[in-house]
Amino acid sequence: MIASFFCLSFSLVLIISCAATPVLITGARIATNISAVIELIDASEKILSFTSNLVNRYYKDLGEDIRSENVVSDIDQITQRMEVRYAELSSQHKELDDSLEKTNKAADKLFSMLKERANQNSRAELKQKLLNDINVTEKEFTERIDVAENVSLKLKGSIKEYDNILNVFQVTGGLRKAREYLVTIDSVISQYENLNREVQIALDEGRQLIKNIADTPNQVDETLVFTPTDENTPQQTPSDLNPNPSDITNKPEDAIAQYYQLINQRQYSSSWAMLSSRFKSLQPDNNYNNYQEWWDKVASTRIDSIRLIETSDNNAVVDVKLKYSLKDGRELDDPSRITLTLDSNGKWLIDDKRKLED
Repeated sequence: MIASFFCLSFSLVLIISCAATPVLITGARIATNISAVIELIDASEKILSFTSNLVNRYYKDLGEDIRSENVVSDIDQITQRMEVRYAELSSQHKELDDSLEKTNKAADKLFSMLKERANQNSRAELKQKLLNDINVTEKEFTERIDVAENVSLKLKGSIKEYDNILNVFQVTGGLRKAREYLVTIDSVISQYENLNREVQIALDEGRQLIKNIADTPNQVDETLVFTPTDENTPQQTPSDLNPNPSDITNKPEDAIAQYYQLINQRQYSSSWAMLSSRFKSLQPDNNYNNYQEWWDKVASTRIDSIRLIETSDNNAVVDVKLKYSLKDGRELDDPSRITLTLDSNGKWLIDDKRKLED
């Protein structure tokens, strides 16, 4: 490009030497305009080279970030780095476009000045030769500027594609924060549901107590009132006299069926609440995020059979044959023995799960 403009300068020297009597357009003015065009070309070339190298380097850095083993956990840091890089790329490309635009304007001014001066030549053959030489040089110059502008356009496309990738990282990071917030909400909902159950039990006991008082006869045998209680006689509580009706139908088999129904309905916070604290601590990676991640891979769960093996006041053992239909098309059989335990609210919780031999 510099060599081309050396030829242009040489041609202009010839034009100046052939000019008869400069009037308003002097050789100094032409030389000044030529210098301005060359300086702008040099500046545009440097910005073009720098911007191209910057795009290549930032794509290479992005590739290393994406291949990183910690890309998921580092997504916020990667996004921040990409935002800084994209801002710099956009700024450099704007500077390149501005420089090319200034170069075009300066060149137009230069060639207009040369044509005006050539037209002042009174010898027709010399004037025509000068105008032809100017047109040839202007065409070569325009072609080279067009090449630079095409490169700039391609760079703009690459920078836009970089922004598309940045867009994915920004949205993905935002969704992850939203999911973390949803987990917090699920935890609050689970705590609320537990509290609500306790309130309902207390209300049921309160209603029953009021009913007992209302059903008590007005005339009471005084011997029943003043007879001391035998210390060896166990005392009954309202819950002993009138058990919660929901506990009567709260069978271990029903609890298992309800648990997998909640799984199929994607009500993970409710199904998570049906696992005992002991069960959640059996494995170090037993946490709500991993729990949800696993079940999100399962399209549906089916119970082929369920059988109560044994039961006691606070524990029950159930054998169940499960079948998982995974979203990737696989089918998994899971014959298991599940141990349940009663919590303080009289609800069955899954306390252990072991795979049975086929």
